Amino acid sequence: MKFNPTRFAVVDTEGNLKFPHEIKDVIYLTPEVILRIETGENEVQIQPSSDHLARVYLEPTNRCNLECRTCIRNVWDEPLGMMEWEIYEQILDGIHAFTPMPTVFLGGFGEPLIHPKIIEMIRGVKESGGSVELITNGILLTEDVSAQLIEIGLDIL
Repeated sequence: MKFNPTRFAVVDTEGNLKFPHEIKDVIYLTPEVILRIETGENEVQIQPSSDHLARVYLEPTNRCNLECRTCIRNVWDEPLGMMEWEIYEQILDGIHAFTPMPTVFLGGFGEPLIHPKIIEMIRGVKESGGSVELITNGILLTEDVSAQLIEIGLDIL
């Protein structure tokens, strides 16, 4: 269980509510942002607006380098394939419309490291100022691939 210390917001002399910087990052506080405030018996909840896009899930491929007996891929009849580069570029262009840019999660039913342009996909998000998460079974994490992921600045593996 992760320990989350108590934080405090302060009302300044002009009546403005000031949040600690680490909280501002969590709820995406930027100028003119709209927050949802809900009150209950002895409580107030402040949440980011529902129009904020926090995370985008992309499945670069549904192919896998393993054939696990318990995998869901054994019971579905979907064609195997790779995300086309042009589709990825369109998605990345669309993500730029959001402020702040949402985290991009690369994963799904396939092994993302199989995609021939997975490093370029990660680099594209990072060069755009975004955060990237990747899930993998680890089999294809060679020393070279690991070094590239570190160099690019993959946020979460």
